[in-house]
Amino acid sequence: MDVGAIEIDLSQYRDRPLDEIGDDILYNAPRVWLHNPRQSEALARLEQRAQQRHAEFKREIARLHMNYHHLLPASELGNGTCETTIRRNGLGEAINLKVNGAGCFLIRVAEWQAAVMLDLIKSRQPFRTRDGLAGLARRGWLSPRYASLRDDQVQALKDRGLPFEPPVRAVELYLKQLENLGLVHSGKTETWKPAKLLWSKLQAAKELRERPARRRAEIEAIVKGKSRISQKAKRHRSTSMRGSQAHCPAAMDRSLMPFVAKKPPGRPCVAASRTSGPTSDFPREATCNSLACPAPAS
Repeated sequence: MDVGAIEIDLSQYRDRPLDEIGDDILYNAPRVWLHNPRQSEALARLEQRAQQRHAEFKREIARLHMNYHHLLPASELGNGTCETTIRRNGLGEAINLKVNGAGCFLIRVAEWQAAVMLDLIKSRQPFRTRDGLAGLARRGWLSPRYASLRDDQVQALKDRGLPFEPPVRAVELYLKQLENLGLVHSGKTETWKPAKLLWSKLQAAKELRERPARRRAEIEAIVKGKSRISQKAKRHRSTSMRGSQAHCPAAMDRSLMPFVAKKPPGRPCVAASRTSGPTSDFPREATCNSLACPAPAS
């Protein structure tokens, strides 16, 4: 006989008249099913729904698995903006590191890791792991398929043998590798800050980049200094020559000769002697009548 039956517990109402506990019997007193003729049908439907959910979950995990392509560090240098900037600043060893969950991003490993490091260096506020992930999402490098997975999905992908982690966990693992390299320090509230070693590497790279320009400026300054000294020496020699020529009639304009005072004749002229030669108009022992000539008396 398939008849439904319910047991109602009225033990707490034993001291009250039956006509006062009508509502309690119908609504408030504890009760259990002794037999529900529709129970087997309901359990069958629940089991069917559970199987459907499990089958859908397996198909979903299979799709996630099929579309997940884990990215490994590249063997050659890239030309991305962030990667180039980090390498130019002497931090090439801090990127292109192996991290589980790298397939959640749509860009090379070195590029997204370089972007996280740049955001960390430029941040004026405490840098959190989710800030690094937000920067990657803002650049459009986060795969929407893996942006928000449930814990059971993540565990199912790991159970399939994938080197998988959710995106925020992948960023955290990368920052922990930077901490192992001594480049960042972690805080108590999932915050990160650059270490002194990181700043010193940045400063050394800056000095190395500026060295050619600095050396070129030093060389130009030396060349300009020597040029000024040479010009001063030329001006000094020119002035000295003009001063000495002013006293020698041999170097004077002949139109000025009548106005020069005359010395007693017979004194040899040094300038005339120097300019005399086989074809000169002045003999070797030429005399000078100028009182301004420095030639000594004979």
